[in-house]
Amino acid sequence: MNKWQHVPLNDYEDNLKKMIKHCVDHGVSKEKIIFISPPPVDEALWLIKMKEMGLPYDTSDRKLKVTEKYAEVCKKVANTAGCKYIDLWSALMNTADLKKYLSDGLHLNDTGSLLLADCITPVIQELTSHLPMQLPAWDVFDL
Repeated sequence: MNKWQHVPLNDYEDNLKKMIKHCVDHGVSKEKIIFISPPPVDEALWLIKMKEMGLPYDTSDRKLKVTEKYAEVCKKVANTAGCKYIDLWSALMNTADLKKYLSDGLHLNDTGSLLLADCITPVIQELTSHLPMQLPAWDVFDL
């Protein structure tokens, strides 16, 4: 476990709740807050990246089972508070190969970002569908 970047699970949960409170205190309703679960980690691919960075580890400092717990807490906090929730964890775990979606075992690559966009687009459309169109749509704009 990377002691410099690790946030204990209880602190993570408290931080998510603080984010909700901050947004609500500044006029954002809970129904408009969107939480996105952390993605899973590909431990083998991340270990390769760690070695490329010169880190002295024989095993990945990020664990799939640990990341799953963070995704579960994110979902619990979002659902309890009445916020929107994007289950990126499950979307990626339901794919055949994480390597296709993660650049280094930890971060999304272009394909992973497109998958996230596919997951979040319906939620954003739901939250904004009542808003009036201020400018012409991009596909009918003529210069």
